[in-house]
This record gives sequence, C-alpha cells and structure tokens, in this order.
Amino acid sequence: MIWEMLVTDGHVRAARLRRLQPWIIALGIVLIWLGFWIVRQGPDLAPGVPAQAKIQERLMELVRQVDFTIQKLPQAQVTPEAAKQLPPAKEVAEVVAAITKSLNESGDLPEKDITFVEAKNEEAFWKGDWGTEQVTYLRDGPNVLVGGLVSVGSPSYPQPARWLGLFHRGEIEKGDKKGDEVWAYASLSAGNVFAPREFPYVSPEQVPMSLKPFLLDAPPPPKQSQSQ
Repeated sequence: MIWEMLVTDGHVRAARLRRLQPWIIALGIVLIWLGFWIVRQGPDLAPGVPAQAKIQERLMELVRQVDFTIQKLPQAQVTPEAAKQLPPAKEVAEVVAAITKSLNESGDLPEKDITFVEAKNEEAFWKGDWGTEQVTYLRDGPNVLVGGLVSVGSPSYPQPARWLGLFHRGEIEKGDKKGDEVWAYASLSAGNVFAPREFPYVSPEQVPMSLKPFLLDAPPPPKQSQSQ
C-alpha cells in the first residue's frame, strides 16, 4: 500500500492545524494584552456599579468643570480709550477664516496681519486680560482655544464684548476625502460672548472632551447629607 493512501482527511486537517497553531497562539496573546489595555483605559469600577453609570458620572463631573471654568470669565470691561482701539465684531469672521486656512495648510497659526499671544496657562486665559488688538490662545494637540475683545457698537459708541472660539482637528467621516484630517471652528456661546453668524456655535457643555485640556480645577461638590 503506497504512502499517499495512508494519508486520510483527518491527517490533512491535523497538519493544517499544526501550521496554524503558532498564529493562533500569537493571536490569543494579542487579544489578552488588548483586554488588559481596555481594562486599564476604562473607568475604575466599584463593586456593583455598572460601567455605563461610572462613565456617566465622569462625564457629569467634566460638565461641572466646564461650567465652573466658563463662570470664571468676567464680562468685557475696558477703559474708554481702549474701547476706541477695539476691532469691530464683523472682522471676527475674517480672522476665523484666516486661522482655519493657515491651520489646514501648515498646521500653525498665521504669522501675518494677526497678533497672537499665547496665555501663560489656563488661569491666565480665563482671567480674561486679553488685550485690545490681539488674539489670546491656548493650544493642546488637535485643539486650539482662542479669545479676543471686539466692539459690537458703532465707531462713535464702541461696546466691548468677548469673542470665544475653539478650533478642532478631526477626520472627515464621509465623502471622497473620508479619513483625511481637517481643522474646523465653532464659537463657544457663553453669556454675552459674541459669535459670528458665518460660523457654527456650540454650548461649551457640548464639547467637554475638546475643552478638557483648558479647564480649571473645580472644587469638589458639597457632600449630600445621608438621611437617617
């Protein structure tokens, strides 16, 4: 009886499994490490507390931090002489367009025609001393927070107001350029802050993750007394 006749289908399947075995083991190791990584990246769960509840709790804490930070920004107040130097609010749309164009082309803020001043830290930014002819900003990776002082009045009767916005770099999700990264802008609507009509605006509470690097540390909420 020749050798080929002794090789059954079972032998063939066994041989194939032996060849796949190293890859199966490698895949198993990768999946194990992936599981460890997901656990470490996820929220710290207390016994009996579902993950969704813990994530919701952290999100609510972040929104509370957003509210605390926005409330720290004072209303625009400048001297009468400084008010005369404020740029008209209608120029904000041109500034936003120039910044967006520069970020998409070079990844940096424009170097001409606009004066940019980087705030020392988050506290300095939200203190609101932004100057009259400049754009104050903070940058963290794909997010750039900007603020400026403008006049929403007439040249004869200037009325100071704040302009507050956020630039974010993200991936295009649809169309021929799906997956490409692009910078987009949205004004942050908070109190009496001016927002140009030419661009979208959002409430700060709608973008807490993008604002997270720029937020102030909020004090812990008061502990609720437990009823006896």
